[in-house]
Amino acid sequence: LLHIQIIHSTKKSLKDAEKRHRFQAAQELLHDASSTSASPLYNWIYTTSQSIYHYDCLKSDDPFQCKKEDAYLSFAKVNNSPFDDPDLINLDDKILLHSVVMEPHRDGKDFWPRGYILPQDLDLFSVECNADENDVSDEKSRSRKKWILKERSGYGSHGNSIASADEVLKMYDSTSNLTTEPILCQKIVDPPMLINSRKFSLRIYVIYFPGGNMLSSEDGEKCIDAEIYVSTEGLVKYASASYVDDTGKGNDDDALNDQYMTNSGRGDGRSSQQHDLKQLQRELEMSGIDYNNIWDEIETSIQIVMKRFIYLRNSECSTKVGNPLADGSDSSCGESFIHSTHAPICSIPKIMGFDYIFDSSMNPYLLEVNRFPGLEPRSSIDLDVKQSVVYNAWVAASDRMGIPKKYLQGLRPSKHKGFSLKRLSLK
Repeated sequence: LLHIQIIHSTKKSLKDAEKRHRFQAAQELLHDASSTSASPLYNWIYTTSQSIYHYDCLKSDDPFQCKKEDAYLSFAKVNNSPFDDPDLINLDDKILLHSVVMEPHRDGKDFWPRGYILPQDLDLFSVECNADENDVSDEKSRSRKKWILKERSGYGSHGNSIASADEVLKMYDSTSNLTTEPILCQKIVDPPMLINSRKFSLRIYVIYFPGGNMLSSEDGEKCIDAEIYVSTEGLVKYASASYVDDTGKGNDDDALNDQYMTNSGRGDGRSSQQHDLKQLQRELEMSGIDYNNIWDEIETSIQIVMKRFIYLRNSECSTKVGNPLADGSDSSCGESFIHSTHAPICSIPKIMGFDYIFDSSMNPYLLEVNRFPGLEPRSSIDLDVKQSVVYNAWVAASDRMGIPKKYLQGLRPSKHKGFSLKRLSLK
């Protein structure tokens, strides 16, 4: 009721003293609820309503002025709200994502780097390492850091480290280490595609609407299907140091990270260079590479991941317990898919970040799926891309709900170039 009161008050001018008093009273009540309630829902409504209120004040004679970006940020905050699909943990968690992509028929083998969940797959990993040793007699080659270790909950490059096969095996040479938190060990995409001698990754924005029941003024309640969109606007992020094809033992770990990790999520100030996808397209076309073919492969990989996710989400045989490595599950349903009993709101867009890297033949490989990509701008390029993605996501939401787009015109970015979302088939 407080939420309805706040939204109702902000739809009209707040010049009227009585309306202003009613709005402020509702905010005070909501502030008290947000500070004492265990649920993050009230806190989110309170902080978002403040941004919406300030934006309305901009259009009135209120002395409390603000920028249009404040309203944009309030919509961006929805992406981190408690309203999204809780089953998305199966894409956000790298261990669970590995299961979604690779089970039961290894559908993602063409775009997901070969990997092992350790220590669960330690025997399989050892077999591959022994085979590599038999093929390579050079000690330096055997000690190359060809594997990347990923913590299940790290974003960007956080929680990632590079290691040789020997270093990985030494981590589990004690039985006590076999009970540690599982990690994903993946083969590094090598040799990588370089631009200006640097590795780079792509941040592709995917907008997801879960299927479910939606209230309707005509029918009372109706069932709508899930929808997936991909934005043709995205970001290219570069490693902070030039790539050197030498990952022997003598290399400093920080130096290796600077070569191998793009700036996605590092947050340490060592790299800030990024471009939009239009710049990437120009770079590739100058090298005689067909950008459209690469984009088609990216779209196909997104379709495979999301179709598998939605199938598992709707499957009755998905596990409803919190054990991500439960034994005895039906592999056709996903060994480790965690199913929530909570029904998400199917009319609110969920913006996710799919991160890709390319090998030297320009084959795209999915690195991770970010459930909560940073949508606050860090640069002018960042600002244009992220504002457009957020705005277009809500335009798609208005189409889904049958709401006139005129209500969103006030949030249209100044450099908006048109609707840049493409709906992907889930058939």
